[in-house]
Amino acid sequence: MQNEAPPTWMPPPRRRIPVLKIIGTVLLILVLICGGLVTYVAYNFPRWAAGLARGPLIGAVDGSDLPDDQKTLIKQNLTRVADAFQDRRISYTQFKTIFQKLASGPFFHLVGVESMRYQYGLAHPTMDDERRQTMLSFDRFERGIVENTIPSSKVSEVMALVHDPDQHHGPASQPAITEAQLKPFIDAMRVAVEEAKIPAEPFQADFAGEIDKAVSAVLGPSAGRLTSLPAETMPASQGAE
Repeated sequence: MQNEAPPTWMPPPRRRIPVLKIIGTVLLILVLICGGLVTYVAYNFPRWAAGLARGPLIGAVDGSDLPDDQKTLIKQNLTRVADAFQDRRISYTQFKTIFQKLASGPFFHLVGVESMRYQYGLAHPTMDDERRQTMLSFDRFERGIVENTIPSSKVSEVMALVHDPDQHHGPASQPAITEAQLKPFIDAMRVAVEEAKIPAEPFQADFAGEIDKAVSAVLGPSAGRLTSLPAETMPASQGAE
């Protein structure tokens, strides 16, 4: 009897999308709530916010597949903000500044690209050469965003080619968009990285570093800042898969 070919190994979908989106969404919600607080809510809000940061958000970070050093730094900054809230050492204006600093940097564009990477992985689960090359294009695109070699206007133009399905579907749901629907985005992303001459090598975006910069701009530098591993020293499973 002819031996069956071994199944192609398929890496699990990245578990960083929910936690990164939650952090950004929670910051936005807190900004909106802080702007229109009534007396009772204003009195209790610091305690509620601190509990949210120390509990569900910390748990979500621990359950993500971010590199360990990034998990540590994200949790450190969540705790710093929670402590400042609870001790009433941070004003609404200061907290709004943290969100504005995060929004003015590459963080939310990176989260959007990671969301598209996640959807592509669901729509194209087979680990073949096409998937490897596409995942490398995602790495190159994120590098262009971080290093600002791809203009923000160009990034927004590429992102506008596909909607974000995670706004309506949880990460455990069936693929919300197909590979064919993702094709315009992927094609435009490939053109963008080639035009910007982004090196064809793995890249790990420093999500924690972006959060740290935004928080440190208001609360001061954090102690024990950890630096992410450079791309060339990272395991292949964390780069272009």
